[in-house]
Amino acid sequence: DGFQNINGYDCYTSSHLLEEIAMKLNETQLDSVFTCLINRLKGKDEKNREFYAKCIGFLSTRLNKKQLDDVFECLNGLKEENKCIRALCEQSLEIISTKLNDKQLDRVFSAFIHRLKDTNKWDCGSRAKLLDIIATKASEKQLEEVVNVLMSGVKDENNDVRKSCAKSLGVILEKLNEKQLENAINTLIGGLKDKYSCVYIPCAKSLGVISTNLTDKQLEK
Repeated sequence: DGFQNINGYDCYTSSHLLEEIAMKLNETQLDSVFTCLINRLKGKDEKNREFYAKCIGFLSTRLNKKQLDDVFECLNGLKEENKCIRALCEQSLEIISTKLNDKQLDRVFSAFIHRLKDTNKWDCGSRAKLLDIIATKASEKQLEEVVNVLMSGVKDENNDVRKSCAKSLGVILEKLNEKQLENAINTLIGGLKDKYSCVYIPCAKSLGVISTNLTDKQLEK
């Protein structure tokens, strides 16, 4: 009733409740809630699609492959597809990624990188966790794309973007190949010259992750 806003219940209260009880639902209850949510996701209420995707995300670790396939099929081609995929996967990508096929993982990657420099969408903890998972599963080409976006972000005009991207580079440095690592290190070294401490401190901390890999020339810089 809550997700349909009937009988005195509202969807937002129900979402908070669902987050708490998702792991305690039996199979019948799980199927009922999932059916309700995916029907809402398919509906005409465009402004709340991201919300319903997030609610499905609370259930995602318990969904089977067919149910996840249904969700991705439902989201395919929607104007809000990237937002909805991020909302769906934010809390449980590590677990549900094992149930996704390569095409679905590519869509998750595209949705993630689409807002990689957006400082308002995810808190630092969520961003770092997702980055670590995606960097592990990304192809060489995809990882290169992530690195390029983050290095560009360290030079962005926005202080928050520079800070966020400097922190994010630190998460994936150990997963980069030699060339990518060299470019990332040089970008972070450049960030040490930033006039704002909120930027140069994250750059320094990220460099600290791979300090033993720095060359004498890089250390001199």
